Amino acid sequence: MIVEENAALGSVIRNIGAAWRSTRLYPAGSPMSLQAAQTVLGSIEEYLEAEPSLKLGVVRGGFIMRGLDGVFGGPGVPEIAEALVSHGVGEVHFVAPPAAEELVALMAATHERPVDLAERGGMVRVLGEAGVGTIKIVPLVLSKVEAPPEIPEEEADKFLAELAADPERLAMWLRSLLACDDEGLIDGILTLATAAGDVRMFGRSMSGAFLELDSDEKDRLLEASIELEPVRHVTVEMLANLSVVELTAAIRGGRYGSNLMALSYALTSVPVGGRAQELWQETTSALRAADVGEEQLAFLDNMIAARRAVEPEPPLVDAQPIHRAALASTVLSPEHVESAREDVAARRWLDGAGAGTILHLLDIADEFGAYTRVLLALSRSVPHLLEVGELDLAMAVVRQIQHRAATSEKPWPELAAEFVRATKEACGARSMAALLATSSTVHDQAVEYAKEFVTLGGETAARELASAALESDAEDAMGLAGDVLGRRLPELLAPEARATDHRHVAGLAELFAHDGGPRPMQALAQLVARPEDRVRSETARGIGAGGGTALRSFMPKLIRDESREVAIVAVRSLARNGGEGTVELLAGRLLELEGDKDIALAREIISVLGDSPAPAAGAALQQTASRGGLLRRGRYAEMKRLAEEALAARKSRGYA
Repeated sequence: MIVEENAALGSVIRNIGAAWRSTRLYPAGSPMSLQAAQTVLGSIEEYLEAEPSLKLGVVRGGFIMRGLDGVFGGPGVPEIAEALVSHGVGEVHFVAPPAAEELVALMAATHERPVDLAERGGMVRVLGEAGVGTIKIVPLVLSKVEAPPEIPEEEADKFLAELAADPERLAMWLRSLLACDDEGLIDGILTLATAAGDVRMFGRSMSGAFLELDSDEKDRLLEASIELEPVRHVTVEMLANLSVVELTAAIRGGRYGSNLMALSYALTSVPVGGRAQELWQETTSALRAADVGEEQLAFLDNMIAARRAVEPEPPLVDAQPIHRAALASTVLSPEHVESAREDVAARRWLDGAGAGTILHLLDIADEFGAYTRVLLALSRSVPHLLEVGELDLAMAVVRQIQHRAATSEKPWPELAAEFVRATKEACGARSMAALLATSSTVHDQAVEYAKEFVTLGGETAARELASAALESDAEDAMGLAGDVLGRRLPELLAPEARATDHRHVAGLAELFAHDGGPRPMQALAQLVARPEDRVRSETARGIGAGGGTALRSFMPKLIRDESREVAIVAVRSLARNGGEGTVELLAGRLLELEGDKDIALAREIISVLGDSPAPAAGAALQQTASRGGLLRRGRYAEMKRLAEEALAARKSRGYA
């Protein structure tokens, strides 16, 4: 439980340090500051799941908590602790999970100058005015303490001299000292060196202590020997008492051995004097023993030579003039650029040479704005090329854009998003509509290119193709889109059923009926339920053309539609379909008709049944014609007459 509590507390404090740095870099109300505060909030909530509250004591260097040893720190934590101390804060008490705005208010207050905050009433008052209720501030209370008794100078010097002469005790002391900043490290080493008296003797003790340290601690001491001039005379003596093998193991065992660049830095910077060549040879032997390849060793040699070189290495364009000549050949004069622009403007549309010129201008652009403008213009040429029949050139332009998206070495982080934008522009709705318009003449090529567009443009391009097919007047538009998208086409168009214009409903309904899947059938139900008579009529035509289970699911409702015109269209669509169950469906509907308003629909159904050889058609007509008792009034006479005429026509054709 203690381990888990310490881990949760450490997470809270690290996040507080990160949030303090974020609010120092960004305004208090910015998304970055609020996001950092939300991270702190999450860790505090996790901690408070097991504890009633969180009270952090403020000390220089970080936070402490009663009952736990040590100071909790992390990146940014010493800075916020220092700021809180300067404002007279002794404890920060989270009585409940705070809101992100409350945390931001606390951070903002710590960034103020102590004088300014004091003029406003201090930390407690400022947070109260900001509405911070879940964070309680406990002011720092100073009390006078008695000074510890002074240790006699002779005893202190004796203790330090003994410490400097004992490698084992010295190693323990160094572990604490190496955790200090550079100033503290310098002061500690020089104090011991002075107490030791003889720097050479102290260097031998330091070398013994060095071998007792962990790899991270050795790295810190090696770094001090390289960078801290005041202790250089001490660390040189320490290194002089280490063998080349011990030095090599120390360098390779820490962060300097993590990669060849760091290793070359250590080998050329550690102050070993005349043993530098010997150290390099020993390191090379150790690397070979560790199966490091000759190519990597050659790279290490080159890096060491470059670091030891007195003169800086000349630029490659100066060392090899051919590179400067190649660079000069890519620079176009303003006259050349203007001539190319005039040449392109004089043409009716972009041709192969013009596309090549624009691609060249794209490649040599060295400014982000110019590059993106040329890229966007190039992508916008694709739909125009498709509209004028230049399918191959349009596809070549798209492929060139994709090639540059995959291989470009331009240094702009935002360029990837611009390539995505250009691809969407090139493979957008206008390009898809142009491809569909060419389907009647070059169907196979249009299908091939549309498939590539969908592959490059992803789901967005697929939706654009489906929408373009729905809106297109081309005879084979839906067929081409179906060849490209397959079963995805009705799935993509299903959401369009609610708002599709009546001009496109028949084709859409036919597509849904032919597919018969759950989503297309649901979309058909939406079309059948639309309030516009014209839409329902076109839906009936589409279902009749598509057939399948949609006939049995929706035609019974459509032939009984409240609109006479819709019902008549549904009857005619059923007649054209002629599928199984059609006659029985119409026969059943005929027997339901009996009013004046049903005469037109009855006439349509009787006409269809009269042309059908099915026995069910004859039975329905016979039953309608024999309803003498019910059809005495004049308004029923027409229906009876039509049924009798249809029966006579069937008899003349030899139907039963």
